[in-house]
Amino acid sequence: MTFAEDASQCRRDHAPRNLSTMRKLALTLVRRSPLVMSLKRKRKKAARDDQFLLQLLAQLLVDEITPVT
Repeated sequence: MTFAEDASQCRRDHAPRNLSTMRKLALTLVRRSPLVMSLKRKRKKAARDDQFLLQLLAQLLVDEITPVT
């Protein structure tokens, strides 16, 4: 339980599934970071360091632009 999902109060319509998708995306981006540190530390670094957060988000653009061969 990384993002305290059990404490979430989003229980109506598509909100739980949408939040789950966003959590999985966030964890995937953090895991793909080349830094050698724990997931917890990477998450905290992304919360505190805007440049690091932008680097993580830039992975989405690179993946979308780079053709798969």
